[in-house]
Order: sequence, then C-alpha cells, then structure tokens
Amino acid sequence: MPTTNFGPPQFALSAFGPGAGGWSSQNRNPRLLADINTDGNADIVGFGADGVYVSLANGTGGFVAAPMFADGTSFWGTQTGGWSSQDAYPREVAGAIGSTLAEIVGFASNGVYVSLANGTGGFWPPCSRTGVRSGGPKRAAGAARTPTRVSLPT
Repeated sequence: MPTTNFGPPQFALSAFGPGAGGWSSQNRNPRLLADINTDGNADIVGFGADGVYVSLANGTGGFVAAPMFADGTSFWGTQTGGWSSQDAYPREVAGAIGSTLAEIVGFASNGVYVSLANGTGGFWPPCSRTGVRSGGPKRAAGAARTPTRVSLPT
C-alpha cells in the first residue's frame, strides 16, 4: 500500500481563530471548507454573529488575508438570524443542486433553507424548501417574508 506524507504545518491565516473576533465555538460559529467561487480550491466559510464571512483560497495552500463579509447573509448569523447552535440547527456548505458551487444548506425547525453561491465568493438570499419558517432560526430583517421554494434532488 502506498504511503502519503504531508509536509510540516504552515501558518496560513490569523482570522477565524478563538482570538480573532469570537470564533471560539464550532457549535455556535462553525467554520467550514468548500469551493464557493469555482476555482477548484476549498475556501473558508464562517458563520458569525451577523452573517457569513468568507476567505477565499489563494491556490498555494493559504487564504486571502482578510475575511470578507458576504453581503445579504445576515439570515445565517447566530444573532441576526437565530442560528444559535450547529447541533440544533446545522448549517452546511455543499453542492446541493448539482452545480459546481457549494451552497449554504440550513436545517431549521420546520425545514431546509438554501442560499446559492453567486460564484464570486458570496451567496444569494436564502430560499426555502418547505415554505415560510414558523419556528427555529428567525427571519432576518430585510429577508423575504415568503421565500421562494427550491427543488432539491431526491
């Protein structure tokens, strides 16, 4: 059986750590990896108190220096959207609709919500698989009152 060796770890980014602005709990503020801009590299997607922050991979084993706030993502925040626990209301980043981009998929108390990646490092406003949410994470200010339904593969 062939062996695989990894080089020594390299420091890649000072953001998204416990000392970098409240990223102290993976349950409250999960940080995930997925390609959100079609370059084939895994980008960091972090769920903060006020929405989603992303740091795009630079293609050489690191990430852009400063995470950017993904506009229109306050729906997914722990405070602004009510997604207070990854255990109770998980948010994942995955290719849910068969595209080459990873979408945000959130599991609320009444169903599934999806924000499609826009291809430039951000996301479109969320839509619902099951209609208007009645419990669990709350609708963020400015979010659509009646989200559009999306058809997920079965």
